[in-house]
Amino acid sequence: MTAFLLSLAIFPLVGLATALLARFPLPPTRASRAAFLYLLGLGVEGAFLYALGALRVPLNAIAFAALPVIALPVIFVRRNRATLVASRCEQLQILASIVFAVPLVVMLFATAIIPTRDYDGRVTWLPKARAVALEASIAGPFFHGERGLNLHNHYPLLLPLDVGAVMNLSGDTRNEAGRWIYLFAAIAGLVVMRGFLHAWFASTGAWIAAAVAWLPLLTTIEGGALAAYNDFTLAALLGVAVLYLIEGHALVAGLFAAFMILTKNEGTALALAVLVAAIVARRFRWPMLIPVAIAEVIVVTARKLVLPAYDERYEVLFATLPRSLSRVPEAMTAIVRHAGEFREWGPFWIVVALAIVAGLFVARNRQFAIPLVAMVLAIGAYVAALTVTSWSIADLAPVAVNRLLAQLLVPGATVIATVVHALHRSR
Repeated sequence: MTAFLLSLAIFPLVGLATALLARFPLPPTRASRAAFLYLLGLGVEGAFLYALGALRVPLNAIAFAALPVIALPVIFVRRNRATLVASRCEQLQILASIVFAVPLVVMLFATAIIPTRDYDGRVTWLPKARAVALEASIAGPFFHGERGLNLHNHYPLLLPLDVGAVMNLSGDTRNEAGRWIYLFAAIAGLVVMRGFLHAWFASTGAWIAAAVAWLPLLTTIEGGALAAYNDFTLAALLGVAVLYLIEGHALVAGLFAAFMILTKNEGTALALAVLVAAIVARRFRWPMLIPVAIAEVIVVTARKLVLPAYDERYEVLFATLPRSLSRVPEAMTAIVRHAGEFREWGPFWIVVALAIVAGLFVARNRQFAIPLVAMVLAIGAYVAALTVTSWSIADLAPVAVNRLLAQLLVPGATVIATVVHALHRSR
């Protein structure tokens, strides 16, 4: 229970203090504001701890509690300085809200009673968080192969640091103590998405968000929102970046792009996709580059503190792409095949594809262009990664593609909502 309460309290406090200090505009509904603050706090707390770890500052209870404690007086002093984005919800969609909330409540109850069962969370991410909590470092014995099994030693550590903070402060290092953060992040991403889509497209947006909340993939053991994976957290961060970029808040988009870099290897490609989408849509502002550059420095510095990993070095492998072009059709086919898996996605990606075609004629606006550019660039990066990997594509695709596609959930839903709304108006 202590870990649950800390997971629920620490990050909104840090997020609210950050938003008030930076005068970040908040989403249009109360629920989406709370969700945005959670994700903002998750990123700021993790980035702060990541920077301390890279500088070899001990990650003890004082470091873990520093930002939440500082947040309290900041919130009290600047509590009247919150601003809202331009969008507003026209009216409450009660039935759509209930349909949207039901699967989220079910996932909360499932997380409370079902033990952690996913493979990657139990053997990759949560052991890193436990090592951070116990060793007060991102370069301790665990990360030097001296204690336990450490897979993927060069993976970014934002979420293990956040989870490690909760484990340390609660005194509970079980897997179940840490996975609340993963579920809350996934739910927060969906709630922020719903707030914006409802504000922009009224009932159309509310019902599309409700449909997304019922996607089967959310409840799968491997890679779903109930797992201790990073993909749905990455989806939430990308979603916020895209939605805020549409609203014209480039600095917020750049900050969340930086959080993506610190969360997962694919985050670098997604951050670049956000920056390019900003340029294409004429939303780019040079301050966006500052947090992105800082995040890259943190990751590179932290990697130098630990043993080399056996992970594939994609920055090197991408140079072999010209020699591997014959594998591109197989990589593209694998992505299309998994996107069409009804038991995981229902008709979601089929509808996205149809919406893209229709949108080229009826929805030539930023709400269509920004998520479309981000998705196209991200999928291009996924195809390139599958093409150059030393793994067999047939072996890698079943365990990777659905998780990669999950990262694009919010841009996909935004494209659908934009086009459906445009078609409805044109009629």
